[in-house]
Formats: sequence, C-alpha cells, structure tokens
Amino acid sequence: MDVFPYAARAGQAELVTRLAAAVQQGAHVVAESGTGTGKTVCALAAALPAALSAGKRVLYLTRTNAQERQVMIELRRILPRLPMPASGVALQGRRSLCPLVREDPTFAEANAEELAVLCRDRVRAAKDAADGKRSKFAPCAHFQRTAGDPLDRLATRLRAEPEPAEDLARLAMAEGMCPYYVSRELLKDATLVVAPYVWFFHPQLRRALLEWMGAGVADLVVVVDEAHNLPDYARDLGSSRLGRGTLERAAREVEEFGDRELPTATGLALSAFLARLVGVLEDLAARYLDEDDGLVPPDAFDEELLVALRSTTRTWDRVAAMLLGYGEEVREARRCSGRVPRSYVGAVGSFLVAYREADPVSHLRLIEDPADPCLALACLDASVATAPLLDAHATVHLSGTLVPLEAYRDEIGLPPETDLVCIPSPFSPDRRVVLVDPTVTTRHAEVARDPSAWDRLGRRIAELRAATAGRNMAVFVPSYDVLKRLRRYVPEGSLVEEAGARQGDLMAAVTRFRSARGATLLAVVGGRLAEGLDFPGGELEVVVVAGLPYPKPTARLHGLVHFLDARHGRGFEYAVTAPTVRRTLQAVGRLLRGPEDRGVVALLDRRATLLGPHLPGLATDASLPESARAFFAAKH
Repeated sequence: MDVFPYAARAGQAELVTRLAAAVQQGAHVVAESGTGTGKTVCALAAALPAALSAGKRVLYLTRTNAQERQVMIELRRILPRLPMPASGVALQGRRSLCPLVREDPTFAEANAEELAVLCRDRVRAAKDAADGKRSKFAPCAHFQRTAGDPLDRLATRLRAEPEPAEDLARLAMAEGMCPYYVSRELLKDATLVVAPYVWFFHPQLRRALLEWMGAGVADLVVVVDEAHNLPDYARDLGSSRLGRGTLERAAREVEEFGDRELPTATGLALSAFLARLVGVLEDLAARYLDEDDGLVPPDAFDEELLVALRSTTRTWDRVAAMLLGYGEEVREARRCSGRVPRSYVGAVGSFLVAYREADPVSHLRLIEDPADPCLALACLDASVATAPLLDAHATVHLSGTLVPLEAYRDEIGLPPETDLVCIPSPFSPDRRVVLVDPTVTTRHAEVARDPSAWDRLGRRIAELRAATAGRNMAVFVPSYDVLKRLRRYVPEGSLVEEAGARQGDLMAAVTRFRSARGATLLAVVGGRLAEGLDFPGGELEVVVVAGLPYPKPTARLHGLVHFLDARHGRGFEYAVTAPTVRRTLQAVGRLLRGPEDRGVVALLDRRATLLGPHLPGLATDASLPESARAFFAAKH
C-alpha cells in the first residue's frame, strides 16, 4: 500500500496485497471487487510497483474508450509515489484519434482496417514530400507536423503529466499534430499502456502494439478491466457471418468492376454464383431456421455450395482464393481512386475460407435472422482468442460482478491454480433494501401462455414510480424487445435508451437525468447505461430490474451449453446462470456508488431469489411499492 494515494477503505489493503502477490509471482489472479473498493486504483497500486521491480510493463485493457479516462486519472495520483520514474499513455484507434476522420468524408466512412490503409497512404505521401518526391496521394499535414522539436516538447510534457486520450488529442491538435502518432511515440517507453481489448486480443493489432512498444507478451503484466465482458467478447472475435446484404453489395461490386468466370468445370460466372448464394441462404433458412436461429447440419452448407458450383470440394478452395484475389484488386482500385479500400466480394471469400477451416467442435454453423437470413459461424471457445494471456508475465482480471469466479477462469482458459479473490463492497448494506416481487415474471413460457403478464409488470413499474415520486429511478429490462413492451408504463419524457443512439446524445441525456429530481431512466441490462456509469449523491435512488436477463433459448445458446458442459461439466451454470447473475448485479450496482448513498432495489421477477447469495438482505415482498415508500420515509 506504499503508493496508494487515498485513505484505505475496508477490503482495499487485501485486494492490493493479493493482486501484487500475483504480479510478483508471475501468476494469474481473478478478483470480484464490489462497488466502492476502487478496482482501478487498487490494480494500479498493486501492478505498477511490482512490474517496475521485475523490469516489466503494464498493459491495462478496457472494454471501451470511455473507461480509459479513470485509469489515467488514477495514474497521475500514483506516479509521484512510485519508487522509480514511470509514465503512461492511453491508446485509442484511428477512429477516435485521427483528425482526418472529422475532416475527410472518405475517412469517416471507413472501418478500422480501411482507415489503416488510408492513413498509411497519406503518411507515405508526407514522407515522400519531405524527400522531394511526388505521390498520387495527398500528404497528411497533421503527420507532417508530428516531428522534430514540437513533438519532442509535447512528448516530454505528456511523459511527465499523462493525459486521458481525449485531452492528449486536444493538446496535439492545438499544435497541429496527429494525436494518433503522438500516442504511438509515447508507447516505446511507457510503463503503463491503457488500451481497448481489441489491441491485445486481435492478433494483427497485438503484433503492431508490441512492435511500437518494443516489447513481447512475456514483458507485460496484463490487467483486464470489466472482465465479465471478456468471454463474450472473445467468442464474438472468433465468429463471422455472411448475410444477404453482403452478397447484394458484392453483386453490385461485380457490376462496377467486371464479371469473372469462376475456376469451375462449368465456367460459372461470379455474378451468377453470388445470386445462387442468396438462394442457398434462403433455402437453409426455410429448412433450419426456428424463430431467432437454427442449427445448420455440418455438411448442409457445403452440399448447397457444391450444387451451386456444380463441382467438387476441391473447387471450393480455388473459388475462395479467386474471390480473395478479386477483392484485393477491388480494394487497390478503390484505394488508388481515393475511395474507401473495401471489397464485399473479398469478404465473401474470407467467410468461405473461415467456414471451411473452422473447428467443428469449437464453432457452430447457424442460420440466423428470419427477416434477413444470415449464415453464422459462431465461436463457442473463448480461450482461442484469450490464449495469449498465458504468455504474459502475469495477468490481473477485475470486475464488480464476476461470480462464479471459476466459470470466468475456465471459460478464458486460465490455469486451475489461478488465485480467485472476492472483496465485498465497503458500503453498509443497511443503506439499501433489496426486494423481490413474487407476483410478476418475464419467464418466456409464462408470458407466452398469459400475455396479460406484461401488463401486470408494467403496472408494477408505474406503481413504484408513483410510490417514489421526486426520486430518480432507473428501470432496467432484459432486452430491447421488452423495452418496447414496457415503454408506455414510464412517464412521458423519460430517458429511454435507444438501440442506435449516438454516444454523445446519450451522454447528454444522462447529464440531464443526473441533474433532475423525480426523473426516470429506461434502459437495457448489459447496455451502455447499465454498466460503467456512476450516479452518486442522490442522482439515483431507485433501481428496478424488470425481469431477469436470462439469455434467449436459441440454438446458439444450446450449443454453448453443450460445449461448456462437455469441457467443464457445468454448461448451464456457465452459459446461462452466471451471465444472468452478472448482468443483473451490474444493473443493481448503479445504485450505491458512495458511502452516503441510499436507495431501493426492486427485482420484478419471482426468479430473482437466486440472487440471494450475492445480495445480502434480499427479501420477497408482495407489497413492494408500499415498502419502498416506507424505506424513504424512515431515517437512515
């Protein structure tokens, strides 16, 4: 605790000690740390001194760019207390830091991979201009100014006083420099690098990051923040999809850049092949799709594709290679004409390669989305993407909601001897009442039999709103479908989380909610408003969870249960119960963010009694609105 910058709360000394021990021993530690334990500052106070003494560096991974700010704020408080000089930098992608994204419509349209190509062309043109050479691309003026004494001065300042990425960007832009390349300059000698997950778990980006840092994975202490997100994130990273939209865009691409004859015995045209693939998707949907998705038998798509090709399996590889080559030509042509270097034909080729190479044990073949059929290759094994963690000097995994810890450990492939730590919140449970309403539920089978169950649930929310008038209330629901059903039961003018809302607009609405009294927020469990936001000091006094967020019983979920059961013997617990508990506790955790906060948690689903081990004092209460009113009337 020598570098800890605050008066320690209960549990913090134990957390720092356990985390530091893992780093010193070159081991792994998984910690659930309740609200108020200061996970970020504890992780830094543990990892930085231990890493410095071992000659290692810390890579602190966050789920989103927004979470980086708190890490950098705590770093600035710790730096003066460290036993030797250190520095830190918050790295984000070009999408956040490249000035041309705001200045050039082509850059604004590009994805991360395409931005990298566009950026390299402009940077190369800037270097050519400095050497007196001509280029067909316009040089990036921001990169041209990111050099020499001005860069050295700014870098020296930022090493002494590390800034969050947004503030670094503002300082760099004020000097006319590129924030992305300024942050890259700082990486080579940074003790702490803060970055979104993708910079470590995406193989290509990991190689780039390590090259810029001048480090190997073994040189790193990796901290994974909000770790409850990692298993699903890792599975998504290993998954891919082929939908009708991609095929239709690929067909338009062929119209623009020219048709080709495929390397098949019948000389099938590329345009005809793409049209037949649309038919294949529709046929698979008709045969296997049930509600949200359906399991595609192992050889079903292969057989359909070979019929479309009128050829053998050997032809598949030649066709996929031809599509990839066509895609490279299209990307190059678009790049040279100043357009986004994108190819949908190439994307079809990439999917065909991935589909052929995927391990049938760790990947499901699915047909999804009745409205727009899509073939999905769903990764079930999170440990494929997280395997590089085992090469690190040490890893630290943190979340406020990670129970059961062994489920997380097993899913991402950490060794059995990994230290599992659970630190409760230091805030008094007496400042919060947690009540379960036994009269309502969102259980799929029940609401299917009795549609009036939705009205009972909605009226319960309205009754709670009336009983706690004048106090800010957040209502969290399991999905956007449920949100639509219950929207009419919250007051007009409530803050409602829309699926496609821009981040800036959403945060502006959150600011208005925080300053209001008696306001209502309606959001989705696991969404942007249910995790990572603080509402201290009376900004939120009532949290309603209207229905437990059990995952839908889809073919994908059944496949995951079967996979985890075969591998760990606890499929239902790991795939269904654990994520339901974590998401619910994340929403509940929005309530008490400081020692003086108090409030009511209302769990509107009789199944919520399963949360009893995780929520001290949880009680069943059929007259919940009256109990909530009485809680606020009493003195605490």
